[in-house]
Amino acid sequence: MLIARNQSGQLLFLDGSSSKDELRKLRNRPYFCLQCSEKVIMKVGDVKIPHFSHQSTKVCRGFSEPESPEHIEAKLQLYNWLRKSSIEAEIEKIYPKFKQRADIGVRFLNKEYAIEFQRSRISLAQFAKRTTEYTVNDIVPVWLLSYDVLSKPVRNKISFSAFHQQFIRYSPFLKQFYLLSYDHVQQSFRTFNNLLPLTKSTFLFSGFSHSLEKIQFPNFPLQPYIYSSKDLKAHQDHRSSWLETRLAHGRGCMDELLNTFYQQRVNLQLIPPWVGIPVRHSVFIKEPDPEWQAYLYLLFLNDTINSDPLSVDFIFKKMKEYVDRTHLNMRFIHPYQLDGLETVVTDYLYMLEKIGVIVKNQNGFILSLGHPFAVIKHVSDMNEMKAQFWRKYQGIILESLNK
Repeated sequence: MLIARNQSGQLLFLDGSSSKDELRKLRNRPYFCLQCSEKVIMKVGDVKIPHFSHQSTKVCRGFSEPESPEHIEAKLQLYNWLRKSSIEAEIEKIYPKFKQRADIGVRFLNKEYAIEFQRSRISLAQFAKRTTEYTVNDIVPVWLLSYDVLSKPVRNKISFSAFHQQFIRYSPFLKQFYLLSYDHVQQSFRTFNNLLPLTKSTFLFSGFSHSLEKIQFPNFPLQPYIYSSKDLKAHQDHRSSWLETRLAHGRGCMDELLNTFYQQRVNLQLIPPWVGIPVRHSVFIKEPDPEWQAYLYLLFLNDTINSDPLSVDFIFKKMKEYVDRTHLNMRFIHPYQLDGLETVVTDYLYMLEKIGVIVKNQNGFILSLGHPFAVIKHVSDMNEMKAQFWRKYQGIILESLNK
């Protein structure tokens, strides 16, 4: 931490304005944590940035995570950036109402923000709790992931761990998913825009880097992007890899998807090419596109046998059952207010209707058996059918992604 209270109740802020020699003369005096009032020690070394640290091992809720030198340095850089921009900012801002401390509290145009720079891992439950506490108290949380904890991108692909994926956000204006990170070494914001999932952990993205002085809070740089046939090719390559891996290394009856296909006497190898197409909001679902769309394919297949259209409400209900049984898992995306599952399923139904694979009537949707790609009957036909499908419908799929 960078702020503590002395015995007289005065605040001491280690903002870099005092030399280390000056601070060494003060470090043996008693100082106390602003949140828990426990004694803290001023640490002034030759390498690390001067800071305070709790003397006791007793957990302080506001400082439950140990702060690395990189965290302290980044926090100070961001604070000084805001102050130079004449923005009202308070480092290590404490919110007594819900007992939370933000790295930096900001007030701008009558709106409050809480900046959280994160290098250490926190659980999804803790992340969601802190985000919710800020939101219900009319404070906008701004989570910045430390750039140095991310894996290096390969061209326009990057892998995010489950921890990293907690930081994915949604822009309603640009209708895109993005991840915002801060590079304390280069003192720049690095954004991963237009995220499109390929697997549970791999995403297509467009990336940008902007130095601190070029950014005006809270307008972080996001750029629109036009998906191309190259992106579709990458997506289809991963679909093929997913199918090969699932068939070769599936856990048999322990694999929920394979077991569901087996029980309904459907060959997974025969899933048509419209199962596993990219959908704009598919980031909401952790499973790859071919996996969650395969469950929907089975619904339509059964519907065809029963000659009974599927209502939208019924489709939502069945897909939510898969989520409830953890066959499918959702990502927590802030600040999206609507039902993420319904949003992505609606996107998919819209695209299938545009392609003509399903037809909508007053009672719901039904699989169009007259469509050449509705059902594939022979494995030997698959490669040619996939090639024909993409030649014919690539434009419609790109239009839906880019709308």
